[in-house]
Amino acid sequence: MRDPVITPCGITYDRPSIISHLRQVGHFDPVSRQPLIEDQLIPNLSMREVVQAFLNENPWAETL
Repeated sequence: MRDPVITPCGITYDRPSIISHLRQVGHFDPVSRQPLIEDQLIPNLSMREVVQAFLNENPWAETL
């Protein structure tokens, strides 16, 4: 998860994954099933910091 975003429902996804879902499957949140468009995605800065801290402490994880 390199670019975490949060939906209006409060669920966090990796941006490329949720955008792929929206474009290929439909404009809805795959968990809540609520309508969702790309413009509603907000960067999840807290999650980004957590992920970066984890990767800094565990460089092997970047190769997965």
